[in-house]
Amino acid sequence: GKAWLEEQRMNWQRIAEEREKIIQEQTAWIAELERGKAWLEEQWRIWQGIAEEQQRRAEELERGKAWLEEQRMNWQRIAEEREKIIQEQRTVIHTLENSKHWLEDRYRTWQESLWARLGMRLGILKSSVVLGLEEGGVEKR
Repeated sequence: GKAWLEEQRMNWQRIAEEREKIIQEQTAWIAELERGKAWLEEQWRIWQGIAEEQQRRAEELERGKAWLEEQRMNWQRIAEEREKIIQEQRTVIHTLENSKHWLEDRYRTWQESLWARLGMRLGILKSSVVLGLEEGGVEKR
């Protein structure tokens, strides 16, 4: 019986030592996992902060883009309004140029007419009027 008890004690001691070794290994592994978990949590917080900052930047860029689009639309509207004014002015200029040419033709016809020559000969008209000159000697055309 005594040998059997000694053998049982030694078996249980060996099992206890093996289990103690397993406990120590698992404790070390738990500590390593805890450090890894803490590192991952820190990384997650860092990346979450980066993601939030990127979200703020994206929102700021979107606001900037909306402002630029609004500015583009305003300047496009102004450019279109000015183009319309330019076209209207071109029409007026064209009309005025045509009127000027027509009046110049009428004036030349009048200068060459019998009545203008007769008025000059009779001294009723000055030659500067018939020749198309104003008082300062500047041509009207």
